[in-house]
Amino acid sequence: MGPVTRSLSFITERLRYGPTMQAKNTTPKANAIITGASKRIGRAIALSLAESGYGVVVHYNSSRGDAIRLCREIEENRVPAWPIRADLGKPSEAEGLIERALDQSGALSVLVNNASIFPPATLDDVTYKDL
Repeated sequence: MGPVTRSLSFITERLRYGPTMQAKNTTPKANAIITGASKRIGRAIALSLAESGYGVVVHYNSSRGDAIRLCREIEENRVPAWPIRADLGKPSEAEGLIERALDQSGALSVLVNNASIFPPATLDDVTYKDL
């Protein structure tokens, strides 16, 4: 099993079974920002980093409630978490995201670009432009 397969297996297990251990540190070893962190794979990555002792900036666009719940769950791992909203489709908001994250967290060492959009098209309707 290669490293990519192992990583995907770990993320799949995380999505299926949730957190498996708690971080012991109250001071994070570093801080990470994860775009699109409030749901699905982004959520699993955020929890994994928190369990490894990282503070986590939880970026979201429209999933405020999910982001706040995730931050509370991360803080149960005794590391800090900060929810920050930004619409990455708007240049002014995207450009300000890192600055706001730095204002909240103090420093960032890890960036995970995970944000995505889900167009309303079905597989029968999707066009190249939709991608």
